[in-house]
Amino acid sequence: MTDFARTIVIDSRYSGPPGLGNGGYVAGVVAAALGAEATVTLRAPIPLDTPLELAGNGGRDASANTIARGTRRTELRSGDSLLAEGVAGTPDLPSPPAVPERSTALAASGRYAGRTPNPYEQCFVCGFTRTPGSALRVFAGPTPTPGLVAADWPVHPDLADEDGAVPDEYLWGALDCPGAYAVGIIDLRLGRMTARISGRVRPGERCTVAGWRLGAERRKHFTGTAVYGEAGDVVALAHSIWIAPRADGTSP
Repeated sequence: MTDFARTIVIDSRYSGPPGLGNGGYVAGVVAAALGAEATVTLRAPIPLDTPLELAGNGGRDASANTIARGTRRTELRSGDSLLAEGVAGTPDLPSPPAVPERSTALAASGRYAGRTPNPYEQCFVCGFTRTPGSALRVFAGPTPTPGLVAADWPVHPDLADEDGAVPDEYLWGALDCPGAYAVGIIDLRLGRMTARISGRVRPGERCTVAGWRLGAERRKHFTGTAVYGEAGDVVALAHSIWIAPRADGTSP
């Protein structure tokens, strides 16, 4: 891990579980040096407002602007503790569902379970008490299709970066919480996300986000999530592994 190393801070704006970083957003930060496709494994809770070291081997090939797949790795550490690691990877998914109709996504957002007081009401992605522009406000609720949740996502102008588009790490965030709501267990913790960012989202667009169940194995739950642009094209896609609480109720 000698090609690059820098100190970063996950600002409290990007909270997920109370006092901790949102897994999807953090995964996007770790994946940023790996290109459009990456797998990020979260090894430990991510502290907020704390100096952390992000390091990696390799970067974009300046001459070819390509990624040397299989040789790239990034790590996020707090001292000697490994918090997250990323490698190049492609989502192992069949074709995602067709984009839900706008009326279906709107109705599903109206059924979003997080509208009542809950520990995640300040989450950067799905926190219902967050003000527009301070967070993504992706409110995924059930659709008539079993195992499929959807959200209508009007993209606020304050979510744009200096290029006038939503940053990729925000799209990683948008791919996070709908997966948990598709499973139906709110206290899941994101263990691993493999995502592909294939397009840009700009403020003023009316996007749709969907999440669907793929199966389970003991405490592991597998989901797919997608962000669809206003025209219905898939701009971000992810395959995620979630970990449920232990039998005694303690968090993973």
